[in-house]
Amino acid sequence: MFLKKDFDLGIASYCNGPDPEIGVRRAYVSSNIGPILFSNGAGYRNAKVDELFDKAAASTDRAERGKAYRDIQDILAKDLPYLWLIETEGYRAWRKDYQGFSYWSANLAESASKK
Repeated sequence: MFLKKDFDLGIASYCNGPDPEIGVRRAYVSSNIGPILFSNGAGYRNAKVDELFDKAAASTDRAERGKAYRDIQDILAKDLPYLWLIETEGYRAWRKDYQGFSYWSANLAESASKK
C-alpha cells in the first residue's frame, strides 16, 4: 500500500507518541507522499493542513499548537482522506513518580507501579 500505491482499499495501523508531530503529521502532510513506509498512503494534499502542521511544529506555545491541531481535525473531518474504523486503547505515562513502564508495550498498565 505505501510503496506501490496500487490499491482500491487498504487497512493501516498508525500509532502516536505524546505529541501529534511524532505520529500524526506523517499521515497527512503532502511532503510525505511517496514510496515510504507509514507515510501519507492516501496521497492526501491540502495546503492549509500542511501550513497548520508547520505552524504547530514551529511553536512552543501549547494554546497555539492546540488551536492548530483542532483546525487540522476540523479540515480532516470534512475532507476524510482516511476512514477510521477503530481507535485502539493505548496507555502511556510520562511522569517521574511512575516506574516500570515498557513504553510501547501492549500491557503498559499492568507493568507500572507508583514509587
